[in-house]
Amino acid sequence: MDSWLDDLLKKRERAVNRLNELEMQKQDFLSKEAPCNESTTDLHTGMLKTMYEMVTTLAEQTVLMIDEEIHKLNILMEKHSGSDEE
Repeated sequence: MDSWLDDLLKKRERAVNRLNELEMQKQDFLSKEAPCNESTTDLHTGMLKTMYEMVTTLAEQTVLMIDEEIHKLNILMEKHSGSDEE
């Protein structure tokens, strides 16, 4: 179970790093956004903003799912160690 926990912690670290990377890319994109009046360019910019939001939300959900798995594993490990003590 310890190796399972180690794997989950590594996955969580990679997921958090990816989330931070996506947040930086999104902020970089938003800071470079140039105002323009072309409806096509505005549409593409809006689509890119939405895509960044979707990908960022997915990365956040990944971190939360890993956290939930870690929590479940910790409970399982506590129950397992509790049954050894009895």
